[in-house]
Amino acid sequence: MKAIIRIMAILLIAGLIIPGLVYAQKGKGAEQKTGSSPLTVEKLKYKNIQAEFDPTYDFLADIGEMIDNARNQKDGIDLLAAYQLLLFAEKSSGKKSTVITSEALLNEIGELAREQKNAKLAKMVADCYTNTGNKTKADEFTKLAKDYEALASTTRGYCWVRVNNYSSWTVDIYIDGWYKGTLSPGYYSYFKIWEGYTKLYAEGTYTDYYWGPIYRDIGEGETFTWNLWD
Repeated sequence: MKAIIRIMAILLIAGLIIPGLVYAQKGKGAEQKTGSSPLTVEKLKYKNIQAEFDPTYDFLADIGEMIDNARNQKDGIDLLAAYQLLLFAEKSSGKKSTVITSEALLNEIGELAREQKNAKLAKMVADCYTNTGNKTKADEFTKLAKDYEALASTTRGYCWVRVNNYSSWTVDIYIDGWYKGTLSPGYYSYFKIWEGYTKLYAEGTYTDYYWGPIYRDIGEGETFTWNLWD
């Protein structure tokens, strides 16, 4: 069910390591330790958001945990996926959650785009505002996206990620939320990307095993090697 929900969310937004070592996991992603700090937002994992809409809305069953994890990892792509699920639930049911609304979540994602100076995320936020008819916000984030792209072109270089597939599975590789290619068992590939904070994730094509996500800050000209094992 979780895999179906994730695929559904990715399809919705598509329209708009021990260093170098991660083992395949089943049913649970790699646990991330990013330090400690005071909690500034309410944890949603145990909030029954699904019940506020419709008990049959199974795609909302884990949305609270999904938002918690994305917030913890500062992952705008996963937050946008949650936003799209909430928005669909609101439009289809005519209701809104008392815990969190799509509007509030989109505002939060916009602030994250500003914090990260993330051109790709800012453009996605602009597309979301366009789809909801908020031209003022759409124009604002479209301009931010262009500004961040210009900044990146003058200050950022390239780096490489090498993925070694030592597992027995054929895997799809995702970098910063984007599909980059498929690796058969025993093969490797290099991916050229922008330097900086990078999210790596892989999932088996014919299994529910997956690797990551992991996050690494890769410098200009550097190569980070990610080994995938059973």
